[in-house]
Amino acid sequence: MTNAEKVFKALKRQNKMLITAESLTGGLIAEKITEISGASDVLWGAFVVYNPEAKQKLLGISSSFLKTYGIVSEETAKKMAENALKKIGDCNKKLAYAIGITGIAGPTGGTPDTPVGTVCIGIAEKAGDTIIVKTKIEVFSGSRNEIREKAAETALSLLSKYLTEKK
Repeated sequence: MTNAEKVFKALKRQNKMLITAESLTGGLIAEKITEISGASDVLWGAFVVYNPEAKQKLLGISSSFLKTYGIVSEETAKKMAENALKKIGDCNKKLAYAIGITGIAGPTGGTPDTPVGTVCIGIAEKAGDTIIVKTKIEVFSGSRNEIREKAAETALSLLSKYLTEKK
């Protein structure tokens, strides 16, 4: 069973929905969920916020926040997930989870502190008025597409484990 299928089944069992806020994966996480028949029962939608301005305009992340923490950071991934839930959460009571993901797929754009392959993931859960977040940072190797694929799979795996722990 794929990570997307595990997430699908867990969300279906809980009667909850997911929203994604994706940067380097460009919607790949949402795509993996939508490959499953019945995905509209568990996937509310996705923000593809590839550009810093998109993160600001669509998710309401301030430019000062992005300057302070960086475009690629656990803090930014966390804020992306939190803000996706905050923006949409009141529209749909079933919407309970979000994935925020940002990183550098390469082959250019890396720095000594944030090399190509760095991926930051935030998983957010809306629990009443509280938003609980789990984050993870990884550094992957490979081609641009391999890094994006590994990033999407890791995010889905992280969410799957989180949902399994909630049984």
